[in-house]
Amino acid sequence: MTESRRRLLLTGAALGLTPVLSACDPTTLFGNKGADNTTTTAKNTTGPGNTTGPANNTGPGNTTGPGAATGGGTLPAGPRVRYDVSSAKGQAMLAVYAKAVGLMMALPEGDPRSWTFQWYSHWVKGAQDQSGKTAELARIYGSSGSAARTLAQKMWDGCQAHGDDEDENFFLPWHRMYVMAFENIVRAIAGEPNFTLPYWNYLDPSQRSIPSQFRRAGDPVWGPLYRSTRNAAVNAGGAIASASDLSPGVLSENTYSPFGADQGFCANLDMGLHGTVHVGVGNSTDGMGVVPWAANDPIFWLHHCNIDRLWASWNAAGGSNPSDADFTSKPFPFADASGTQTVFTVSQVLSLESAGYGYDALVGESGAAIPQAAGLKLKPSPFRLPFLDTPAYAQTTGGGVRSMAAKRPIPQLRFMPSITHVSEGVRLGAGALRVQLTSTQGAPEVAARTLAPLIAPPLRMQKRGSPTPQTQLQTTTSKIMAFLKPKKAVAPQVGAAAPPPGPAVPPPAVPAPQPGQKVFLVLSNLSTDVQPGVLYQIYLEAPATGRGGAPQAYPVGSLNFFSAMSGMGGMKMGGSRARSFDITDLATQLAAQGRLEASPTVSFVPLGKPVSQAQPLIGSISLAIQ
Repeated sequence: MTESRRRLLLTGAALGLTPVLSACDPTTLFGNKGADNTTTTAKNTTGPGNTTGPANNTGPGNTTGPGAATGGGTLPAGPRVRYDVSSAKGQAMLAVYAKAVGLMMALPEGDPRSWTFQWYSHWVKGAQDQSGKTAELARIYGSSGSAARTLAQKMWDGCQAHGDDEDENFFLPWHRMYVMAFENIVRAIAGEPNFTLPYWNYLDPSQRSIPSQFRRAGDPVWGPLYRSTRNAAVNAGGAIASASDLSPGVLSENTYSPFGADQGFCANLDMGLHGTVHVGVGNSTDGMGVVPWAANDPIFWLHHCNIDRLWASWNAAGGSNPSDADFTSKPFPFADASGTQTVFTVSQVLSLESAGYGYDALVGESGAAIPQAAGLKLKPSPFRLPFLDTPAYAQTTGGGVRSMAAKRPIPQLRFMPSITHVSEGVRLGAGALRVQLTSTQGAPEVAARTLAPLIAPPLRMQKRGSPTPQTQLQTTTSKIMAFLKPKKAVAPQVGAAAPPPGPAVPPPAVPAPQPGQKVFLVLSNLSTDVQPGVLYQIYLEAPATGRGGAPQAYPVGSLNFFSAMSGMGGMKMGGSRARSFDITDLATQLAAQGRLEASPTVSFVPLGKPVSQAQPLIGSISLAIQ
């Protein structure tokens, strides 16, 4: 797509991002060592947030128009816009934020407007099981009932999607609601109805360290923003990650939801860039690096403003959100600016216009600043659905395939995903690890076991029928096995000569993708008992050009385990998280050079020193073509 077309289509403003690391830039891996490496009373009765949701025709802030801010306080009135924290307006908003954090921390913990209550709405600190929430409810509220306790029971441990039987697709809308409700409380607590949360644009190479105001322990103004539970280097002003690990490559996704081996925009953003920032900022025990403690760090909210900005940018570039009723009608409770319950539904926050705010700039793939430009339109996906007749898939109707549940156009898969190579039960450690994948040609059960989760219906669609998700997955696996099972040979006719045996077929190399196909490296069933606290850089190896020499390692991406902790406060994370990486360009180029091996090797290198107790596990590593 030409730059002029990008400018014509994007709705938003300037884009200042880092270039993406070339997938085919060889990197020497071995021994390439990783870097060791006073209370206040909220004065809101008719003010911001005192609504039943943003779809009340006056915007979520109870204003006189969508996103319009009223007078009062020290900040000028105007449209509600979130600003880059490094800008002059962002700095003014940050000062209000610091004041409000201090006031919220001084409120009783049981007050729904308090810092602790809002933190616990994300997830409650505590034991390695569901007792964390139970214990904190008892500690804070005792045995007596109250409206605040009832709201805490509904809200706490609310982060999507970490609880049992939750759908990953709610990750983005839930966090948008969460930040909006929190922002309304800050407005009321600080007495600044025109306040908006600034965002931390760590995509900008000059902002890869957290803002200095968050690093000033004991400062009379900025002290409330400091937390000692960050990585020591981060509080000393160090960068949280490399430019390549903070790239906005997720914006190239064509689908919101997982689609075969393609993880889709929402899950890719959650498990990728989002988790990378958490791990880069916080320690691995009680900081941003672990889910139950993450929202205790004030930088959390600026981080999630930026994640929300990426979602808005993807939508502005043509990315479509799910539209099935099970998704759009989902309600979530929050506390409004007066501390009473308000309920948002997903449909009310699927666009910035309906949510009632905007950003001073959106994000685009090119990385160039395009002030007041129109945004990038993504190309339609060339894919078609696989053949399975599960509830998520349906027959062709008119112009294309439609989902029976969603009744909406969806991308199309020309081919059912094919698992060509796999390795199972890979445990990472403190050093570089090389994993050789084996062909699934002689092990169809392994291929079926790996493939089934990639093509199973979305969880919310599974819930509509009687089969449980596990039963549905087993049924899907059985169908795959039946499809892959060799057909019974037909006996030759009497008198006919038996055909001679064919020549031995060597194990297939990673096949080059055909036109319209893509190749994905899929890491499934991620889990860890202890957060490693580092990223793992992933490489695909290829033989050196010419004779001899060590293999060349090509960077694929980085892996974090932020959302993969097992047994933490009732979360379902262990064994349910996955990452996929599109390696089509790399596979195509290596195939053209004759350098795709029959048993390809994938390497993992920790970028720093992982926590000694951490031994994160990858349930399966596979190469998938679709």
